Amino acid sequence: MAWAPDYVDEGALADFVRTESDNPYVGTYGTAAARAVDDTCNRQFGQLDEAATFTYDSSAAAQLPNGRWLIQIDDVQDLTGVTISLDGITLTEGVDGYEWWERNAVAKGKPYTAITLASRPAGELAVLAKFGWSAVPAPVPAAVWLQVNRWHVRRESPYGTAGSPGEGSEVRLSARLDPDARAILAGGQLIRARMPQ
Repeated sequence: MAWAPDYVDEGALADFVRTESDNPYVGTYGTAAARAVDDTCNRQFGQLDEAATFTYDSSAAAQLPNGRWLIQIDDVQDLTGVTISLDGITLTEGVDGYEWWERNAVAKGKPYTAITLASRPAGELAVLAKFGWSAVPAPVPAAVWLQVNRWHVRRESPYGTAGSPGEGSEVRLSARLDPDARAILAGGQLIRARMPQ
């Protein structure tokens, strides 16, 4: 799996929308729908092929009610070979060093989205990790299927309207992600303001 993949195979998408596998629009729809899913969820669901170092400005850390300081990072689910340093000093995992947040995220099939520190940090936080998700959650490709189907239907419908006004099944197609796709993705949304970098 790569970082920010399309989530659904182009051939399978063509079959899903009942069109030819060489339809030039299907691949574009698939990629655009995958990025719309990422934008809606404020994250992507792929994983780096190998570990990389991402850096964060720790001065934007927020203090939690328990006194620890939280620094938001990109999603990390695979903890193999992770190294975390603050201004070049390697930190150890544990109460006196860093702790993953939310505490039971990986056990629940979700990635960690932050780390906490015992004392107020200052300087650059560097995280060496294989960022991303170990597996794409099932709602993500389902949302892509629905969004691609909507765009494919829209090509055949006048003025961006799907359904039949006479039969009461008219649906106005807006610029936002399909409402059913948004409902499917509700549990995967990450609501946070991005830290200044």
